[in-house]
Amino acid sequence: MLRNSLNVCVIQPELHRHNTEGNLLNIQRMIESAAKESALDLVILPENFVMWGSEAGIERDPAPIIDFLADLAITYSSYIIGGSFHRLNEITGEYFNTCFVFDRQGEIIGSYSKRKLYDRELKFGVTPGGEPGIFNIEEWRVGILICADLWYPELSRALMERVDIIAVPAQSVVRNSAYQEYGRYLWHALALTRAQENAVITMVADHPALPRKPYCAGGYSICDPSMSVETSDMNKIQLKDCQGMPGFIVAKLDHHRLSTFRQYRADRGLLPNYNDNH
Repeated sequence: MLRNSLNVCVIQPELHRHNTEGNLLNIQRMIESAAKESALDLVILPENFVMWGSEAGIERDPAPIIDFLADLAITYSSYIIGGSFHRLNEITGEYFNTCFVFDRQGEIIGSYSKRKLYDRELKFGVTPGGEPGIFNIEEWRVGILICADLWYPELSRALMERVDIIAVPAQSVVRNSAYQEYGRYLWHALALTRAQENAVITMVADHPALPRKPYCAGGYSICDPSMSVETSDMNKIQLKDCQGMPGFIVAKLDHHRLSTFRQYRADRGLLPNYNDNH
């Protein structure tokens, strides 16, 4: 039987360079706080949450981070979309920015590597991923894009008919503190656009907009385009923090409502046909 509802959470924890232990503790505390509000079915962490940096990640052992994410899944009986971190594939010698996905028992059910790389990643030899990441979360289908991937509409469009949710771990770095508010508006607009144009729930987990390097926008949000069918409250279509501060957002998704909305859009010719363009 289809699990109609799904309690989801995106987090935006305070993170610091070269303080992996403190970053993991902040993440754990934030999820613990979110879990007190509601039992969580799915949690999304930000990109580069360990804050190793692309230049240092190649030297790090990912096993403790994998164990940490698995423990989160077990502790909260939740699927975990484990943000991302830079890691070396010791078999091929290639270096990726990778997200691992865990089930409620702490088992890895798949991974996805970022395809559209930032300039610093290219500088330090990070390899683009080659395949889309699509996973079963109960009966829901979830696709993963990492940060800059969301800026390329063709990557979201390719997921449109294959997923119910697009989950986006991000680290929205901007030039300096003067650009943080601007960057946040861009991220909120981008997530809402992808959600509406593809009729897919789009969720972003980001780094907060703190007054220090690396300057990030704090653009986390949950965009559920199906909310527009039954409510005139625009704030419920996109849940977000306009200040970009550390925090979390929890929402209850409804599969039937989403399916009804998508059918409505399709019946009126308001959904793009991916196959017509390829």
